[in-house]
Amino acid sequence: MNNEVNNLAAEIAPPPDMIRPEEIAEIPSTHLPDSSKRYKEHNSGSGKKSAVSRFAMSAAVLAIVTALFLPATNSISAEFVYLSSTDTTVSYEILLSELDLSNLDDISVVLYNDFTKRVERVGGVTASGEITGLKPNMSYTIAIKSGNKTIVKQSIRTKKA
Repeated sequence: MNNEVNNLAAEIAPPPDMIRPEEIAEIPSTHLPDSSKRYKEHNSGSGKKSAVSRFAMSAAVLAIVTALFLPATNSISAEFVYLSSTDTTVSYEILLSELDLSNLDDISVVLYNDFTKRVERVGGVTASGEITGLKPNMSYTIAIKSGNKTIVKQSIRTKKA
């Protein structure tokens, strides 16, 4: 019976020249076959490290490209200091802050609804004006815009005649 067990164990045992995974770390990579090198590299974490470094490099390149090609946005703050209406007129006063004065030409006050649109350019950091010739008892939206971007808007209604 012992002979049978020994014979079976000899058949199952790996050949003496076979390299076990735990022994691979001890062998210099110049002496390993290609598949063993890949196994050693895979289990040493260098593959994970290179994937992480590739990701980090991609993120850095994306950040640099974004910074170079996207224009800086100017933060403009605006508010209606005064806003009132009569039956045919809307009066306003606005205050702009955090403004790059070179962009002052792009700032406008726009009064609109489904039937009309009036645009007035703003000439300074504070501006006031009147928009006349409006219909009585109508709802309008009045907005301060920088180009096509709405900074602030508010609803207003003209009085009944």
